[in-house]
Amino acid sequence: VQDCLSTSAPPWAPKRCMRMLHAALHGTVGAAVGLALCQPDTLTWLGVGNITLLVWNQDTGHSAQGLLCPGIVGFHKLPYLRLQHFAFGPGSTVVLHSDGLVAHGLSRVWQAQASAQSIADHLLAAGAVLHDDACVAILQVLL
Repeated sequence: VQDCLSTSAPPWAPKRCMRMLHAALHGTVGAAVGLALCQPDTLTWLGVGNITLLVWNQDTGHSAQGLLCPGIVGFHKLPYLRLQHFAFGPGSTVVLHSDGLVAHGLSRVWQAQASAQSIADHLLAAGAVLHDDACVAILQVLL
């Protein structure tokens, strides 16, 4: 991963990074991988496997969900990689979670302008799938 991020190739190349991760994970059971690049006005997303991206803006009330490419990074053949771009900036909240979580009632938590910790706590308490691993990452842009 460090090799992907330290490259001087403009702009940051998520497709190239995903290909590098695929090669690095070859011979393992593989992984679901989501890459999100947050820039001042835009979030660029690339996901492979059972990983979900949700973007919400409290100022506009607009929400969007990232599409994922089916597959497993590091196993068999990497699928066609499709980049997505989302409006992103102050007031935005980004949720990235594994398939071990289901985002039940997330819109109510967002409308309450909850903290990142509150959103993560809600997802882990209300949406954890029995007998599956779960991970969540939350990013809020406050300024």
